[in-house]
This record gives sequence, structure tokens and C-alpha cells, in this order.
Amino acid sequence: MENWKSLFRPHILQRGLDYYEEGAVVSLDKTESGYRAEVEGTEDYEVEIEIQDGEITDLYCSCPYADDGNYCKHMAAVLYAVDNGEASETGARNPSDMRNERISSLQKIVADIPEKELRELVVSLADNDQSLHNRLMLQYGTENPAFLARLKTRIDEIGWRRSG
Repeated sequence: MENWKSLFRPHILQRGLDYYEEGAVVSLDKTESGYRAEVEGTEDYEVEIEIQDGEITDLYCSCPYADDGNYCKHMAAVLYAVDNGEASETGARNPSDMRNERISSLQKIVADIPEKELRELVVSLADNDQSLHNRLMLQYGTENPAFLARLKTRIDEIGWRRSG
């Protein structure tokens, strides 16, 4: 499998490398005709790569970007993992077990973070991630009329765009 990187736009390739380096490829199995993987993104996405005679013949991802026939960052992340020899034989590890292991490790780390540092970290992350900010505001915030008005406006905008 040479030159697979030429299939991807440079920014997609970089995002795929970032996903790979962040450990988003949570399972990667070798199949009879290529590879099957699960990649954590906005949601968990299934990626399949078909290979014949050492060449990629088909790439599939369940993400919306790939629905339009595009090669996505999830595919690139899996190919980086394949290049680094991380595939196991089909069924060797259960993706939900791998995810549970990752969550357990994360919980142990978070438990040891001093409360003040943890709060500062959450604020910093929410400041740079609008989705996390909104989730915190909705789940834990006291009623903030300005925030709720912005949220209602945003929901209305999405509704108008999607209503065709």
C-alpha cells in the first residue's frame, strides 16, 4: 500500500494524523479483503478498507463527510494505524472493551487531578470548544437569559436551514 496519502487533501490528511496520534482509532482488525476499524469522532464511525494486490480498491466510512464520496480524516487515521502495524486479526479485541479500558484509565487520571486544576482545565476547554461550553451551560448553568436567547436563535437557524 504505497502512495495512499495522495488520495487525501492535505488538510484532511493532517486531521487524520491528528486523530491517529490522539488514539481515536479504537479498534483495527485485519479482514480477508483489507481492514475494518472503529474511529472515535463526533460519534463513533465505522471504517472499511478494501485492498487487492497491495492496492486500495475501496474506502468506506460511516461519517457524513464520506457520504458525499469524499475521503475523510477517519479513513486517513486508520491508514496511519495500518502503516504502523497496529491491526489485529479479526475479533481479537472487542471495541467496547477497548473503550472501557480507555475510560477507566481516564477516570483514574481525572481522580488524581487537584480540584482547582480540574476546574481551570474545564473552563479552558469550554472556552475553546463551543459544544462543551453549551453543554455545561445547559446542564449546570443557572438560567442565563442572554445565553438561552442565543441558543434559541441558533436552534431556529438550524431548523430553518434543515426544513428545506
